[in-house]
Amino acid sequence: MPDSFTKTADILRLVRAYGEVQGRDHGGYHIFTVEGPRSSLRFFGSHHINDSAHPMLNNIRQHFDEWQPQTVFVEAIRALRRVEVPASTAALGVGSNGAPESAACGEAFQARLAAHAAGQEDAKRALLESPLEEVVKRWGESGFAARVALERGISVECPEPSGIEEIRGACAEGLSRDAIFAYFAFRNFSFAPKGASIEDLGRGLSPFIGEIQEATGWGDFDFSFSNLLAIGRRVWGEDPARPGDYAFFRMRTAPFGSRAAGNGTEINEVSAAAGIFRDRHILLRLLAARERSKRMLVVYGSGHAFTLEDALRAGFSSPE
Repeated sequence: MPDSFTKTADILRLVRAYGEVQGRDHGGYHIFTVEGPRSSLRFFGSHHINDSAHPMLNNIRQHFDEWQPQTVFVEAIRALRRVEVPASTAALGVGSNGAPESAACGEAFQARLAAHAAGQEDAKRALLESPLEEVVKRWGESGFAARVALERGISVECPEPSGIEEIRGACAEGLSRDAIFAYFAFRNFSFAPKGASIEDLGRGLSPFIGEIQEATGWGDFDFSFSNLLAIGRRVWGEDPARPGDYAFFRMRTAPFGSRAAGNGTEINEVSAAAGIFRDRHILLRLLAARERSKRMLVVYGSGHAFTLEDALRAGFSSPE
């Protein structure tokens, strides 16, 4: 096994689960700097806000002034994901001899790429042209950081996995199909308008359920909205039809707690697995960015700062 592969695997193992850092002050800041032989990184671990008058935003702007980043990475604005053409031509539907393995596969990939590029330009335009109050209300501190970067001509990216990648990452852990379906659907309940009817809630969740169906490929699974509610009642013993009830869903879909420890459910276990997959993906994207950026600023929730710090220090100290 190549040394570089072993080192990468060792670094990935340094990503902490949320349960390991639970109890640290996730409501405040956690800011650290990593200086490496190839690139340096400033991590602004924030709390989440949606008020454009919040003093933390001035703090973020000061880090732009002080750190002078070449690339800024922000949380959750997936339209800003950097999508690269895979090195393997098989991913484009082309065999090793250059012959198409599936024209539909190659065309579908190119269509996704074009749609993402168009969506990225739309997102950048909205970040730049919308009133600041709307930007922060919609995207929080990530939107503010992205806007400052775009105003200053700084490259801005979101290092997150796609929704489909995240779902497939959880599926690889061999967890319950009911729990996987429930977690990736229920985590969107708290964003629904309070007082929404069951019919409106079902229609609003339809794109998310479609994404789960596409990612899993479970042809024999019941992806109906009624089955989702039934799973919630079975796991939680309560009616989950609570659109917009952030307090209800926050702990029930939190990335810590387990059945074995007696402080969580199978849905929490999926959330924990998805959280580790997401953080490892973020880590790999930040490490890969060393090839093209000497100074990076990362604006993410403080929980990620705690889960990623050890791995980032190890990764950025490596000359490879």
